[in-house]
Amino acid sequence: MELSLEKAAKVFQDASIPMIDSVFVDQSEEGKATFRLIWQQNDHAALQKKNFSTSYKLDTEKSEFESIGFPSDLSNEILLETVSKSKEKRAVIKKSTKQNTQCYFLEVWSMSRLIKTVDLSAHAKHGIVHADLFFSSFTWDQKEEKLLYVAEKKKPRSRGFFEQGEASLETNIGNQYDYEESWGEMLYDIITPTICIFDVPSETLYTLEHEDLESYSLAQPQWGPNNSIVVCGYKKEPFRLGKFYCENRESNIFVLEYDSEFKVQSAQNITKNIVQGKSNNWCPRVNNSFEKFVFMHCPLAEEGNPHGTNSVIYTCDFSSKKLSKVELEPMFITNFPSQIWFDDNLHIAFQIKRDGLSHIVVVNTVSGNVMKSDNQCFRLFGVVNSFAIWCSSILGMNEMVLVLYEHKASEGTFVRHQVKPLEFTMKTDYSKILLRDIPNICSWVVYPRNSSAEKMPLIVWAHGGPHTVFTIDYDPLVTAFCQLGFAVLLVNYTGSTSFSKKSLLELPGKIGSRDVIEVQAMVTACIAKFKGRLDENNVFYFGGSHGGFLGAHLMGQYPDFYRAAAIRNPVIEISSMSLLSDIPDWSYFESGLEYNQGKIPTEADFSTMLGKSPIVNVGKIKNPILIFVGEKDARVPPSQGKAFYRVLKGNGKTVKLISYPEGSHPLKNVKVQGDFFMNTVKWFFGYYKH
Repeated sequence: MELSLEKAAKVFQDASIPMIDSVFVDQSEEGKATFRLIWQQNDHAALQKKNFSTSYKLDTEKSEFESIGFPSDLSNEILLETVSKSKEKRAVIKKSTKQNTQCYFLEVWSMSRLIKTVDLSAHAKHGIVHADLFFSSFTWDQKEEKLLYVAEKKKPRSRGFFEQGEASLETNIGNQYDYEESWGEMLYDIITPTICIFDVPSETLYTLEHEDLESYSLAQPQWGPNNSIVVCGYKKEPFRLGKFYCENRESNIFVLEYDSEFKVQSAQNITKNIVQGKSNNWCPRVNNSFEKFVFMHCPLAEEGNPHGTNSVIYTCDFSSKKLSKVELEPMFITNFPSQIWFDDNLHIAFQIKRDGLSHIVVVNTVSGNVMKSDNQCFRLFGVVNSFAIWCSSILGMNEMVLVLYEHKASEGTFVRHQVKPLEFTMKTDYSKILLRDIPNICSWVVYPRNSSAEKMPLIVWAHGGPHTVFTIDYDPLVTAFCQLGFAVLLVNYTGSTSFSKKSLLELPGKIGSRDVIEVQAMVTACIAKFKGRLDENNVFYFGGSHGGFLGAHLMGQYPDFYRAAAIRNPVIEISSMSLLSDIPDWSYFESGLEYNQGKIPTEADFSTMLGKSPIVNVGKIKNPILIFVGEKDARVPPSQGKAFYRVLKGNGKTVKLISYPEGSHPLKNVKVQGDFFMNTVKWFFGYYKH
C-alpha cells in the first residue's frame, strides 16, 4: 500500500456525503403529501458546512415519489424552524450580525409570502437563542398565534469599579469577571436558559419565570392546554454536571400555568413522587389534542450512575395529572424528536438502540403493544400528522433511504413508503463479530467491497463512553478508511449500551482491565474469522475519549501487537480528571467508587483511579502514538493528552501531539475533522510495514 495525500483528501471529501438534518411535511391531504428535506454537508475544501433543501411529492395511494426541482441553497443561517399544524404558517429564527452585534430575527411566512420580520434582539428581553439537542424548543400554540422557544436569560450590564458614569438599576458594579457555570462540553453557552413566548398578532415578547424553578435549568418546553406549558427542569445545584452525552442528570417535569399577562402562577412538579430519591425525567412530548403527554424516566442511584442506560416511558393526563407507566420492557433511548405523536393521539414513534443496531419502534401508549420495529433506522426525524419519518443509511447498504411510515387510522394499519434520495459511490461490506465468552455482545468489521487479493491492514476502533455503542450507521471516517484499503473493526464490549442492563453495569470498577481484554479478544476473533484476508503485521488502533483510554492501555498491555495508534482526547490519568472534567462523577463511578457532589477525594480514591489509568503502562509502550487534543474540550481536558505526550517523550517513546485551538471533545468541527482524518492516515501509512 502506498499513500497519496491527494487521493486521501479526495476520498474523505467524497465520503462526507450530505446528511438529512430535518424533514418538514408542507402539505398533507388524502392520498398526497409534499415534504421538504433540509440537508447538511461538510465541504472540507472550503472549510464550510453547506445547508440546502430538496422537495418531494408523494402519492400515498401508489407509493410514488416525485422530486420537485433542484436543491435550494440555504445561505442564511436558520437556527430553528417550525410549521404550524394547519400547514398555513411557517416560522424561522435566524442569527445575523447587525452593526457588529449578534442579532436574532424571527420570520413568519404564509404559503405565498413573508408575513412579518421581527428583530428579537431589539426587544432586549433575552440573550442568545438556543438551538441545541437538549434544551431548545420551537413550536406554534394551538391557535397558531404564539411561538414558544428557549433563550439565555438577559444579563444585567456590568461595569468596572473604576468606570465613570451613572449606573442604572440594570447595572452590576464590579462583577464583569464573575465565573458563570455552563452545562459543560458542547453546551458552553447554556448557563441560565429561560422560556420565551412571542405573541405574533401583538408582536410582544414575554419571558416566564417562577421562584419554584430557580434551582432548575428549564429545557424543551411544550405547549399544554389553555394557558399551560410542560417543561423539563434539570437540577443545577450545588453545581452543574456536564449534560452532553449524559443521560443520568437529575431532572423533573413541571406543568406551568400562566395568566393573561404571561406571569407564571404555578409550577407543579408532577414527577417528584415516581420513585423515592433522585431520578431523570426528560423529553416531555404533548399529543395533538393537548390532553396528555409522554416523557422518559430513569431512577438514579445515590452512589452514582452510568452515563447511558435504559429508560421507561410514562404518560401524564393534563386534567388529572395522573401518571401511567407504558408497559414496555426498558429500552435504550437517548432523546425523543420534537414530535412523536401520530394524529390518532394514541401511538408514538421513537428511536432506540438494541443489540448493536438502531431501531425505530411504534408503540400504543395505552396497551404498550409494539406495532412496528425496524432495525435499519439511522435517524428518526419525528411524526407529522399520520407520517413517521426516518432515514436509513447504514454501512454496506450504499444508499440512503428515506422512509415515511403512514398510519391509516380508518384501517388500523401502517403503510411504508420510501424513496432513495442519495446513492453512494463508495462500496463497503460489513460482518458481525461475536465472542463465546461474552454472549449477546457483537462488534462489526467493515471492509472495502471487491477488495484486492492483497491482505488488508486492520484499524481497531473501540467506542468511547464507555456506555455508548457502535452500530452500523453510515460514518464518513469508516467509509474513507475502507476506500484507502483498510478494514475497520468497530468494537463493542461489556459496558456498551443496547445489549442489557446487566452487561452495562458489569464494567464499572473494571475499566482498564476487562474492557481492554475484551477489545483484544474481539480483534483476535476478527483476525481468525477473516484468516488470510487481514494483515496481522499491520494492525493499527484508532479511538477517542474512553476509546483513547483503551488505545493507550492496549499500546502498553500489548506492546508488540499494534503498529501505531492515533488517539483523540484520551483519558490518561483518571484521578486528575476527577478534579478537572465537567463530569467528575465519571471518574468515580467508572473506577468503582461512590460519588456525591460534595465529595473530597481520599488518598485511597486517588490510588484506585491511578491504578486503572493507562499512564502506569508508559514504560511498556514500544510503538508510535499520535495524540489529538481539542483546546476547548471540557469533557477530557487537553492537559490529559499533553501530560501523556510529555511522559512518553521523557521515556524516549515515539509520539506526536496535534492541538486544535477551536476543537471540542468530538473534533467534528468542519475546520478540524478533515485535518484530523488526514493526519491519522498519514501516521498509519508512515508506520505501515511492507
